Amino acid sequence: SIAEIFEGLAFKVVLTPASKDGSKDLILEMTKSGTSLSYIVEIKHWRSMQKVGRNSVKDFVRVICNEKRERGMFLSTFGFTENAFEGLTEIERNKVCFGSEEKIVSLSRTYLKVKSGIWTPLQDLQELFLEGTY
Repeated sequence: SIAEIFEGLAFKVVLTPASKDGSKDLILEMTKSGTSLSYIVEIKHWRSMQKVGRNSVKDFVRVICNEKRERGMFLSTFGFTENAFEGLTEIERNKVCFGSEEKIVSLSRTYLKVKSGIWTPLQDLQELFLEGTY
């Protein structure tokens, strides 16, 4: 599971209850230079194979800001619609990163490397969090 992957990469993970749309949200916590940082991850895997649209993106950005999270990651197995990011301010764009199936696969591969002892998590987990997102 995605929660297990983030735990394996040295984040403290809190799984929030599944909502009616079937998405699972995670709260990731880490400490960097004595400062506590908190991230939120939303995962959309709709059976309908729908791409995520603008309303879902705006709602997610609102949650990140309201909950004063460091940043958010929105993962969608089927990607995003062309207009999904329309209307986001530069500040909002800096608060959220987006990833599709490739990002999920990349996180899984990194996790397997860590688990098998081939690789140790980066000192800078933020870098790992953002790598391969848009």
